[in-house]
Amino acid sequence: MREHLATARATGEPGTEFRYENGNVEALAEVLRRITGLSTSALMSEMIWSRIGAEEDASYLVDTDGAEAACGGFSATARDVPRLGELVRCGGAVGDRQIVPEAVTALVGGLPDGHPRRVRLPAAPPDSPATLSYHDLWWILNAFVRPGRGG
Repeated sequence: MREHLATARATGEPGTEFRYENGNVEALAEVLRRITGLSTSALMSEMIWSRIGAEEDASYLVDTDGAEAACGGFSATARDVPRLGELVRCGGAVGDRQIVPEAVTALVGGLPDGHPRRVRLPAAPPDSPATLSYHDLWWILNAFVRPGRGG
């Protein structure tokens, strides 16, 4: 992935066309690794996983250099993944503890005015509803409506 990032170039002007690119997520993960000095898994464990009541360790796929695949290599138990979803649904809080800023989790369900950001996936036929949208490093179901915090 790092070799790909070293040669990757923009394919168009920002904001003109949706194109999911794993490199964006990997570039962000590399920046976080360099700033914090922690691996992706250690950072996730320290900042999120250890705070949401997860019962088991999660894991990441690694490449031949041992770097985690931040763009899609995350794996956790069926009992712990919903805890992550509940964290987002509850505005970044677990009980009375704010784990992630509410403003960050609000981006997942839509914009502050309540209008969700929806991007039609290029492979979807023009006459069919898109079933997924992507923004701010998160895939969402278009049927998802984020209730008020904790609701």
